[in-house]
Amino acid sequence: MSDSADIAIIGGGPVGSALALALRASGRKVVLLEARASAAGDARPLALSYGSRLILERLGVWSELATTATPIRRIHVSQRGGFGRVELDAAEAGFSELGYVIDYSRLALALAEAAAATPVQCLTGAGVIAWHGGSTANIEYAYRGQTYRLEAQLAVIADGGAATAARTV
Repeated sequence: MSDSADIAIIGGGPVGSALALALRASGRKVVLLEARASAAGDARPLALSYGSRLILERLGVWSELATTATPIRRIHVSQRGGFGRVELDAAEAGFSELGYVIDYSRLALALAEAAAATPVQCLTGAGVIAWHGGSTANIEYAYRGQTYRLEAQLAVIADGGAATAARTV
């Protein structure tokens, strides 16, 4: 187990895993800590913008996701009882799609698998117990029944809005 890193990413969901992939060739020592063992079974639909697709293409995972992504070609925005509405049409804007609807677990799994195939140290099932910032970030986490400490030059909290690390900032 590493006790130091240049960058620690707390949270291995789509945002944390995408960051880990983006940093794969940076020459930095990156450690990703994810409390859950897997995102499997989380079938929430997620709406991605076209710009998100471009990022996923650069990260090398879009081709795997494209087969099950549902294109968004029209968007209607209005408020019941309110005045006015907005309609967006991809073809009128000169695009094939405005975005995509995708299954959260497929996105999270594709990004996590791609990140695990890089030099990034990915620890799934590693729950952060506490962390303290300063000139460096000191992170205490539980992994496989043991408690570990990690010192990082930079800590990125990407564990979601309802998660514990985000609430301690």
